[in-house]
Amino acid sequence: MSRTGRLRNEIAQYLEANGVSNTSQILDHVNQRFRWGATMNQVGNVLARDTRFEKLGLTEGTTMAGFRERVCIWALVANCKLGANLSSRRRKFFIIREPRYLRVIGYL
Repeated sequence: MSRTGRLRNEIAQYLEANGVSNTSQILDHVNQRFRWGATMNQVGNVLARDTRFEKLGLTEGTTMAGFRERVCIWALVANCKLGANLSSRRRKFFIIREPRYLRVIGYL
């Protein structure tokens, strides 16, 4: 098994159960699930490079301290409505500006 094999499988199970989640929610789940946890860079690299996951878009929000942050929204490719019929280069993403992440972003 690869170094991130357990992490990849756990993220796939989490997204299968929850449908769509942002990177922060996935990181929180992984860190609660495993004793050793993971860093944001590890989770981001796993999500970006594994073909089972698809980036649906971005959300913009502010934290309680007033910092702006952008977080990606992810889903399993099998759960995406458009699936593989659009290439990632032709896809355009919505960006939502909200104080917290309340809505899922769709395709243009």
